[in-house]
Amino acid sequence: MEKNIDIKTILSNAISQYEEDSVCSKHILSDITTKDALLLADETNTLKIFTNSDDIFTLSHNEWIQSSSNDEDGFATYCSTLDDKITLLIDELVVDII
Repeated sequence: MEKNIDIKTILSNAISQYEEDSVCSKHILSDITTKDALLLADETNTLKIFTNSDDIFTLSHNEWIQSSSNDEDGFATYCSTLDDKITLLIDELVVDII
């Protein structure tokens, strides 16, 4: 069963480090942890995130590593370095690995 979760759902459920620019509706999502992703993931331990044009993600390089290619639907794939069974799929616009 595919589970679609949009960024606003994620923000309201599990992520506390959120900022919103009310003028341009830009969302900045910082430091999604493996634990956060696991709480929201589907039964395959995959969290698929749909973004808007101004959304920005910041992921820790200590916790996430990007796969060398996107999946068949064009989503950027990030695997947890803490648990290799946890995957983020992001229809990326801007994802910063810091």
